[in-house]
Amino acid sequence: LLGTNISSIGWPGCGEIDVMENNGSSPGTVQGSLHSGSDETGYYNFISGAANTAFHTYTLDWTTNAILFYVDGHLYESQTGWSSSIGNYPFPFDQPFFFIMNLAIGGSFVGNPSSSSINGGTTFPAEMQVDYVRIYNQTAPLKLSANQTGATIMLNWPTNIVCHLQMLAPAASGLQTTNWTDLPTTSGPAYVAPTNGRAFYRLQSP
Repeated sequence: LLGTNISSIGWPGCGEIDVMENNGSSPGTVQGSLHSGSDETGYYNFISGAANTAFHTYTLDWTTNAILFYVDGHLYESQTGWSSSIGNYPFPFDQPFFFIMNLAIGGSFVGNPSSSSINGGTTFPAEMQVDYVRIYNQTAPLKLSANQTGATIMLNWPTNIVCHLQMLAPAASGLQTTNWTDLPTTSGPAYVAPTNGRAFYRLQSP
């Protein structure tokens, strides 16, 4: 991924995230990197006999203060700090980015192939196969808002959250956190009136 402002501020100031990068001469190892003025890289080594020539799932979890890299669900790299040649942290990884999927030939990372390997056909043509690319936005936290009118409390939550409401009425002996009761409401607002004067409510998904 590259920052969309690359044309105005250039690289590496725009930022680069390598969700998966591989040197073709080392099919058993892939890496994830951040470039922004500082360079942060982690490496994942496939188990014996496996390689990047088979299909794998490469995942990037990108939050406001952490960028996590996974291979097949295994977390192998966590980056929580970086510096920028242009702005202050967390810049540039708080800006819009776009995707690049490419099979790079030559360059400083892998070196330049010889003319004989190109003309001999032993390396080329080559291809990169991608099954899918998916982008997810994390759902906002399941937060309730509460407004009281007399003995009635109005509970509300975002309409795009698929969930149901639960109630916990504290027992006389104290709070029993395992005794949550499902309420029939699946969309807000919900109007409740705790009979014992106090209760706890939460959202359970789905």
